[in-house]
Amino acid sequence: MNATPEFLPDGFDAFVTAALQQWQTPGAAIALVQDDVVVFARGYGERRVGGGEPVDADTVFGIGSATKAFTAAVAAALVGDGRLDWDDPVIRHVPEFHLVDPWVTRAITVRDLLCHRTGLPRGIGMRLRSDCDLPTYMARMQRVPPRHSFRSRYNYTNTSFDWAGMVVERVRGMPWAEFVRERIFTPLGMDASSTNADALARVTNLAAPHALLDGVVQPVPWRNIGDDPAGAINASARDMAQWLRLQISAGTVDGQTLIEAAAAREMHLSQTAVPHPEMTELELLTMLQPPIRFWTYGLGWWVQDWRGRKLIWHGGQIDGYAAIVAMLPEARFGLVVLTNIHDTLLHAALMFTLLDARLGYQERDWNAETLHLAAQFAADAAQQAEAHLASRQRNTQPSLPSAAYAGVYISSWCGDLTVTCRDGCLSLEYGRGGDLTHWHHDTFTINWRDRMLQPELATFVLDADGRAGGLRIEGLDDEFRRVL
Repeated sequence: MNATPEFLPDGFDAFVTAALQQWQTPGAAIALVQDDVVVFARGYGERRVGGGEPVDADTVFGIGSATKAFTAAVAAALVGDGRLDWDDPVIRHVPEFHLVDPWVTRAITVRDLLCHRTGLPRGIGMRLRSDCDLPTYMARMQRVPPRHSFRSRYNYTNTSFDWAGMVVERVRGMPWAEFVRERIFTPLGMDASSTNADALARVTNLAAPHALLDGVVQPVPWRNIGDDPAGAINASARDMAQWLRLQISAGTVDGQTLIEAAAAREMHLSQTAVPHPEMTELELLTMLQPPIRFWTYGLGWWVQDWRGRKLIWHGGQIDGYAAIVAMLPEARFGLVVLTNIHDTLLHAALMFTLLDARLGYQERDWNAETLHLAAQFAADAAQQAEAHLASRQRNTQPSLPSAAYAGVYISSWCGDLTVTCRDGCLSLEYGRGGDLTHWHHDTFTINWRDRMLQPELATFVLDADGRAGGLRIEGLDDEFRRVL
């Protein structure tokens, strides 16, 4: 495992080290699996910027939404055990589950939860802004209007995987996190892996999360989302290599069957057609034009082709971390890339590079192309910021004195918030809160105290009596109604 596999390009280590500098990424870890053997596991860069502690194959990172495949896997384990069916209605196992549409409540299945066809919105925006815990988030999301009709199309959401975790908990009779540990982590020897940010306090070989703030790469606090089945797992590259062995070998590792083969393979089958990539958040795939002819979602995995081969993969981002996990099952090849900064495309560039290297293609410099695209994204963002600034109507005043906006506002599914006024200055108390500065008319800019959230606009809505009767926040899809 210490030798560099022959299919990797010459100077691969130097290439990755240079790429870290180009992407302003403090550290990364990579592991490769071929034919059920871990053939490469190596770290690059630093755990903490300027700290001098090197990343190695055992350094722990957050994997974000790559957690979703673990939730699908423990559901598959229960399917293989005969205790669950993919097409069981959710209410069979979680009777209190309900959505705004009674028919959808009765019809939605475990399969629907795991392949992004519920029609529910993503939901993460509300959770990040409100900083609510997982049970509160799940309760609120039962009241949210659907973004699309049920089973009509792919719509990525964290919420459905949280409910899938609840199904697993009810069927197995233990919390999702405990079952992941019992059925996956322990048998695979994933000793460095955990299911929440609290566990990171006990980890010594830990990659600190980072972000680019005010033009400087700096450590940021861990985002503690609890034992969240949609995105909470932390792991090392060496641990994730064992996870890849399990996936590539259809549920069996070292003679031990953890997931029955048919159930394991079901996760890797196309379940939902994904619209053409420019219609999704993964615009990168369209703009780089990699060799892809179809794109679908399985159960916890994206399923598509790469140069005529089936590709199964999933990315993950959570504050300060970006990860990607991928497999070419016909070639019995898998890879994982972990990084300790989330606003980067390095992990994607490395995945493209490694997939092509394994298949013998070297004509494209994926890192250079992705860097160029990232620069284009940055230029577009700067142009949008200029347009946003130009849209501000100068020399306007709020309709009301500052104190008249203060009060308690509630939303049917976003919870409640409070606007306070002290010495003529308005603040928003919602999650970690933020300060309000006048933009124009009755619109204010929220400067969130959580620095991982970008400033956004909040507009007070006046009622027929000229009173501040409501509040709309740019990143949320509901209006808060004033009650006090």
